[in-house]
Amino acid sequence: MDSLTDAETIESLKTRLEALSSTIDEQYDSIMKRIMNGSSETAKLAMEVLMFTTISLRPLSSIELQHALAARIGDPGPARERVPLEDRLVEVCAGMVVLEKETNNIKLVSQDHEGIPQWKAQREKPFIFIQPSRCAQQNCGDLHDIHQL
Repeated sequence: MDSLTDAETIESLKTRLEALSSTIDEQYDSIMKRIMNGSSETAKLAMEVLMFTTISLRPLSSIELQHALAARIGDPGPARERVPLEDRLVEVCAGMVVLEKETNNIKLVSQDHEGIPQWKAQREKPFIFIQPSRCAQQNCGDLHDIHQL
């Protein structure tokens, strides 16, 4: 969509509009490609944000998500130094999540909380999050430790 604002002529705008993805699958594919083409650290953070946002039973506040991303089982290092910046949580996801100003919750852009897993499950590609609950537990372990950060 940013490319539309850069169009200098009507012809350029029409060309760019025609090039926009026409289906939700194409949109997700395009966004995921942009995410995965970033640096490995940025892509990893984006995938972890999307994982936690997708599998959570309720919307997570930005602070909850930051600390969940920083926590590591068995890692004695200071988790405080691993807390990602709040604005990066949204930026790295290339438009897939938003920060709600009223609640300070990070949510998927889609109102359908199951949107991403359903989209990937319908495809013949490998599922986007392999064993997400296990991965989340490896990140967080006992969540009571997060409150000590």
